[in-house]
Amino acid sequence: MSLAPDIFRRIADGFGTDADRHNAQPLAVRILGYHRGVVLGSLAAFLLIILVIAAEGWRSHRDVVAAQEAEVRAVLENARQALVHELDFLSQSAQFLGQLQHDWAQERQVELFQGFLTVRNYQALAVWDREGALRLAVTRDGSTLVNQQVPFWKGQVSGPRLEFHGGVPVSESMRLSVPLGDGSAMSVSFSPQRLFRVLPHQVLVVNPIYGEILWQHDMQMQGALPLSASHGEGAVVDVESLPHLAHDFMGTPLVFVVAADQRFAENQTLKSTLLILFAVSLLYGLLASLGYAKFRRFHESLKTKKATVFSLANLAEWRDPETGDHLERTRNYGMLLALQLCHNPKFSRLLRKTFIKDMADASLLHDIGKVGVPDHVLLKPGKLSDEEFAIMRSHSTIGRNVIQSIIDQCGLHDPFLEIGRNIAHYHHERYDGRGYPDQLKGEEIPLEARIFALCDVYDALRSRRPYKEPISHERTCEIIRSERGGHFDPDIVDAFLVCEKEFMEIHAAYDSVDQSFHKQFSGLTARHLHIQWSENIAVGIAQIDQQHRELINRINNLFDALLLGRAKDAIYQTMAFLEDYIHEHFTTEERYMRENSYPEYQQHVAQHEHFRAQVQQMKQQLLDEGASSALVMDLNRQIVHWLTNHIAVTDKRMAQFIAHHTLTR
Repeated sequence: MSLAPDIFRRIADGFGTDADRHNAQPLAVRILGYHRGVVLGSLAAFLLIILVIAAEGWRSHRDVVAAQEAEVRAVLENARQALVHELDFLSQSAQFLGQLQHDWAQERQVELFQGFLTVRNYQALAVWDREGALRLAVTRDGSTLVNQQVPFWKGQVSGPRLEFHGGVPVSESMRLSVPLGDGSAMSVSFSPQRLFRVLPHQVLVVNPIYGEILWQHDMQMQGALPLSASHGEGAVVDVESLPHLAHDFMGTPLVFVVAADQRFAENQTLKSTLLILFAVSLLYGLLASLGYAKFRRFHESLKTKKATVFSLANLAEWRDPETGDHLERTRNYGMLLALQLCHNPKFSRLLRKTFIKDMADASLLHDIGKVGVPDHVLLKPGKLSDEEFAIMRSHSTIGRNVIQSIIDQCGLHDPFLEIGRNIAHYHHERYDGRGYPDQLKGEEIPLEARIFALCDVYDALRSRRPYKEPISHERTCEIIRSERGGHFDPDIVDAFLVCEKEFMEIHAAYDSVDQSFHKQFSGLTARHLHIQWSENIAVGIAQIDQQHRELINRINNLFDALLLGRAKDAIYQTMAFLEDYIHEHFTTEERYMRENSYPEYQQHVAQHEHFRAQVQQMKQQLLDEGASSALVMDLNRQIVHWLTNHIAVTDKRMAQFIAHHTLTR
């Protein structure tokens, strides 16, 4: 008996207690992925904060805009009322003076008019008779005109009227005409500056027809205005893009425009919101960076601990090489079965991606307890006695104790290890309660253990052992079907029967690779069903080696699809690639052989034609019958055989001849 197993047994027996043996409920909550939840939760919190700040900023922005609009409306209305009030006062004053001029002598009228003009800072006053003749005109500087024939209105003034550029011979630019009671009229001339000075300083007066500015308090205001063109000598304003108010003032339409930059407060609100968002984003980015750095350290530590755990799994493999192949095959069966089981609503909530990944990785630990089984039992070529079988059965308890000790001593309460502990401990339990070590029944057995119980039995039945021959896939399916509700969970058996052909494809791929390529070359990591490029495969001709690399990449892609149960979908792409590959690669090889007068040219070409015919036959089968498991397995066998016998042997021999021939020429 080997000393090492006894040591492992004594160590394992001292690990942990039996308190957790019946804690067989599925690890639903912890399996959902703690770290992903933290990241998603943090991101959701950050987005919520951003949304709250943006919403508050938008609300403040709307409040500011509403307040500004109300303020602008008030300014425009105040301007309108101020000008209306000024014109009403001027109209009433003109009517009053017009009534007085009938009672006073002309000299007295001139004095009265000049006094009014001086006090009010108007330019001129004029009185017209009902025929439109100028009776009297007085300017602020004392000039007078009396009884001049200047056509003006001839009784058409029915009410106060404001207009630009009157016909009197003075330099006024605006005039207000007011009818008097006897059919005559009085007009007051003044500059626009005198009239519009009553307006608020931020209001401009614009011609409603052409849009040119008629008056403004400050020329610098134009810098904040959208000037679109010019009309005459005045700047033209895009009135519609600014807050404005149009009004008819005694027959003269005018437009008031707010010239002050009312967007300042609005921009300030936007800038404040953006500044807050930037500060929050910067803070979150800093916290996220610190969190990511901490997570990276934790993740690296976890990877190191996982690597340590996997090295424990290798202990069983070193003592029994078949165990290593069995672990990898059951791992792939378990992933395939779990993916199929996801379609069952009963399990869809539990079988998340994180759970399936952890379960697949942890399954490699399910036979770790065999390190505590003595060599004479573990490696016995024949059937075990009852006593030896009892010793072999202890590997599930030993495995559980080993993993539990890692959890307790290292503080690694990680779903990966907890799933591994459950699989190691319970994968020999039976659904009907007649399994070992604890005779759990039904759903008392953790889901991960129920899944791998079936995978473990399938691989054991299909594999060759020193004491038995392998059983066919069909017979294995019959045995598993007969144990539905007995050894196995009925739901899991039903899922297996849906994907049983994919089980067969995986087993056949491992078998064909292991029986040919893996046994001959070290360039294949068979347990991962992946071909790695190595010098054992290289022929030494760069162009040909590059084409061989591409073929191996496509084979690995097919293997990856096969392990996920998607080989029948991937076979179409693989077949299309093979057609192109055969044409290009065979043409290249045959050109090299002709150029170097290769003596085995005909035999080499014959192998090409044989493989070409095989590919064409498989293509026709694919077109006639569609993708099938039989075709997937046949394609895998043909390609692996081609790698083993043609590329690694025939092509190498050709390349060696060409290299020697090149040196001797």
